[in-house]
Amino acid sequence: MSNPSDATVRICLSQGQDSSAQGTFEVRGLGDELLAQLRFQPPTATEWPQLFAVFVVTDTERPTAASLPMWGSYRIEQDLVRFLPLYPLCEGHRYFARCCLGAHVEASFALPQKDRPPPQVLRIYPSAEALPENLLRFYVYFSQPMRQGQAETEVRLYELATDSAPSAAAEQEVEGVFLDPVAELWDPEQTRLTLILDPGRVKTGLAAHAKLGRALTPGRRYRLEVGCGFRNAWGSPLRSAFSKSFAVTNSWTEPPLLSRFQLVPPPARTHAPLQLRLPMPMDHVLLAAFLRVHDQHLHPVAGEVSLHEDESLWHFVPRSPWEPGPYVLEVNQRLEDLAGNTLQAAFDRPAAQPLAHNARIALPFLI
Repeated sequence: MSNPSDATVRICLSQGQDSSAQGTFEVRGLGDELLAQLRFQPPTATEWPQLFAVFVVTDTERPTAASLPMWGSYRIEQDLVRFLPLYPLCEGHRYFARCCLGAHVEASFALPQKDRPPPQVLRIYPSAEALPENLLRFYVYFSQPMRQGQAETEVRLYELATDSAPSAAAEQEVEGVFLDPVAELWDPEQTRLTLILDPGRVKTGLAAHAKLGRALTPGRRYRLEVGCGFRNAWGSPLRSAFSKSFAVTNSWTEPPLLSRFQLVPPPARTHAPLQLRLPMPMDHVLLAAFLRVHDQHLHPVAGEVSLHEDESLWHFVPRSPWEPGPYVLEVNQRLEDLAGNTLQAAFDRPAAQPLAHNARIALPFLI
């Protein structure tokens, strides 16, 4: 069996063919015996950074005894040990890696800064200009993968001036709006951030609601701002801040009525969209995920979904022309409006009220 030595043990940076920011650090050349020992008795979370650690440093410094290593996880693979940083690596930064597994090895890596445009906020949902006071979610879409851990400092909600007060003096930040801003909710691509308004303030009968009330007040106007300090996965800030202004209406307290859904079938042998007109704007993520079209043999129909009129109009365009015959639009009853009311029950309901799991409604139509 091979054994490690100062000449063979080396630290490498692996970024894949596309040089993505999701880089990992590898220790190679450790030898079969040491790798077997590590697999038999893996180091603890406390021991790992003492054996293999990576630091962010400047061009002229080395880590000191007070330097903190990067957070991440470790994997013992077939012929190497891999460190996976918790957060993506940043272009233009320098990293220093130290390994004490069998041999003492050090290496530094500088990531060049790529020439790419700064990130920007593409849109914020819901897109409607009037939202209910018991609104449950905002969705923020970015043009590039973004770094986690910034929403708490870079996302702000302001109450705007009224007609009777000077605008500069009357715009005030609304505190305690979002649920646990530290635990951010991102899609796998890190381009969609979900902001949940604290349900404890939205739902009546809870301590937070009794003490603070809802964050939004009917008849008032607000501005949700994503600050320009929000950085992408490579460390570049937004091109500019982005704001969405909206008015607040009275709360939505009743479940959407299926009887008010209007299904409009398309002509046969065309690519015209199947249309579903909804009684109010719905949660756009769930609206895209919770509706499925099936043909007369119950096979799914392939196609593309688009949303219109502030997420109150659903379009489905088939990949192939519609064939004459019967179809079914399957709707998951967990579909929600902007206030979290589903087709089964209101969001603001007694906790003991039973609900069916994954119940679906079939809406037949003929082409």
